[in-house]
Amino acid sequence: MAGLTDKTITFFRDETVFSISLILAIISCFFIRPNQGYISYINWNTIILLFIIMVIVEILKNLAVFEVLVKKLLKKTANTRGLVAALVFSCFISSIFITNDVSLIMFVPFAVMALKKVQRADLIVITVCLQTIAANVGCMILPIGAPHNIVMYTQSNISFGSFFMILLPYILVSVAFLSVILCFIPKDDIVIHEMLEVQVDRKNFIKRVFRGVDYYLLLTFIALFILIGNLENVTFLSEIFKKWIIG
Repeated sequence: MAGLTDKTITFFRDETVFSISLILAIISCFFIRPNQGYISYINWNTIILLFIIMVIVEILKNLAVFEVLVKKLLKKTANTRGLVAALVFSCFISSIFITNDVSLIMFVPFAVMALKKVQRADLIVITVCLQTIAANVGCMILPIGAPHNIVMYTQSNISFGSFFMILLPYILVSVAFLSVILCFIPKDDIVIHEMLEVQVDRKNFIKRVFRGVDYYLLLTFIALFILIGNLENVTFLSEIFKKWIIG
């Protein structure tokens, strides 16, 4: 019994977001009895797209593409501040064209790998936080940067120039904020230990790719879709949300 409890605690600690999402989704099921409508709650296009992106990222990792790119990046950066800045603004620039979530899924593993290569795991948390901010700022620049941008752009019937000018002050303030925070990143010399020649292990390649996919992330999204779908069908909660949003 104690062993099962320890495993449960460990799982909850390792998969906190999924665990909380699942618990909330289960609680919501007491308000709306499970039925076939649950399937319609789930945006399967999002789930499939997320799965495909993660598979692509795993393929790149297993083909050592990230390793090669990390080596090139480390050769061109002189210190830790420059490295973190490059990782953060790579997220910013890419999110302009490929949306913020896709940018983060691709560049966060890359950042973790790069920082571990120079034995600066202590900078991973702050780097990922800044990457998240940068990705959300970058996706504001073009209407295609995020789904909510597309909705705002199409519903508002304003020109691209007007759309951009409305968001420009927020973009500039956010970029300035990122730049200020980056000034507090230690400007230490990068210590690059001898990097072995990159080799691709083709044995069990497909198995490693699919094993590397974060299935709990997919399940987290499914749990959240069910939770939101149920909340929308609880009348009194739906009315509260509408009044809160409309004001």
